[in-house]
Amino acid sequence: MSYQVPKRWSHGDIPVAADMNKYSDSLNAIHDITGDALRGYPSAKLQAGEDENHFFVHRYRWLWYIGSGTLEDADAENETITLSGDTTPKRYDLSSVSWLTVGKLFYVSDCAWCQETEAP
Repeated sequence: MSYQVPKRWSHGDIPVAADMNKYSDSLNAIHDITGDALRGYPSAKLQAGEDENHFFVHRYRWLWYIGSGTLEDADAENETITLSGDTTPKRYDLSSVSWLTVGKLFYVSDCAWCQETEAP
């Protein structure tokens, strides 16, 4: 099936199977286009004044980012990696970071945007 725009619901509407199937069919259509290219989205660090720090649980090989910043061990036990860039997206190969193992918590600070991905 192809993507279908889901119904716009109003207060008091009662969902029926035909309306709900559009959601399932549309998610399947999106998956057919994108495949299993999952992404690891960061969580914002919940401390006042540090809204440009993003926590990750390491899962994928590539870190995409915009701007200049640092990649840091959340435990502060290992060296900080400098990320240099500008206003265009850059990628960093996380497999080159010796202390970064799958499942380890790390954060990226001072980048305008960042995301961990499976594919370069």
